[in-house]
Amino acid sequence: MLALLAATSCNSPQYLAQRGNYDKAFEGYSANLRYQSKNKKKEKDLSGLESTYALAQSRDSAELALLEASGKAENWPRINTLHRQIQTRQKTVKSLQPLQSRKGYAPQFSMIEDIDSLQDDSRRRAAAYLYEHAQHLLAITHTTGQRQAAREAYFTLRDLKANYYPYWENANALIDSSYREGKAHILFETSVQK
Repeated sequence: MLALLAATSCNSPQYLAQRGNYDKAFEGYSANLRYQSKNKKKEKDLSGLESTYALAQSRDSAELALLEASGKAENWPRINTLHRQIQTRQKTVKSLQPLQSRKGYAPQFSMIEDIDSLQDDSRRRAAAYLYEHAQHLLAITHTTGQRQAAREAYFTLRDLKANYYPYWENANALIDSSYREGKAHILFETSVQK
């Protein structure tokens, strides 16, 4: 019984928030609020949702500012990930509305109004970076014969296809090319001696 109590308290949103896992805590509070009736929202869940939302948004916004300030193209996939996190968090809050406790407590959430367009832009830029990076890796394979660069290009292009755009320029042809060029042929000879 004690082990069960310890396991459930370690997964509680309050515990997760204290440990700095704001996203999991936010998910926990939002799950709690989904199961509460419209007029019986618990104030502790509302305030927990509000605080973990604010902490997660602040953390992601600070990282975004650093990444955007560096101006490096290789940061676009991470920037897009952060935009998606913010977008998902905001959609979750909007889907839970109206949020108000029996006693009238209503949490406040600051929203980034143009998050959809920011996410679309960073998605395009991340895809363009991944495509160019894969082309660079394939150029290394063509000039040096290193198969590892072709393998990295293959996985980079698969990431582009799976997480950004299923069709981007001629990424499908480059996936096939990188797959072929990344293969290593190994010959095994066995000799049976009697």
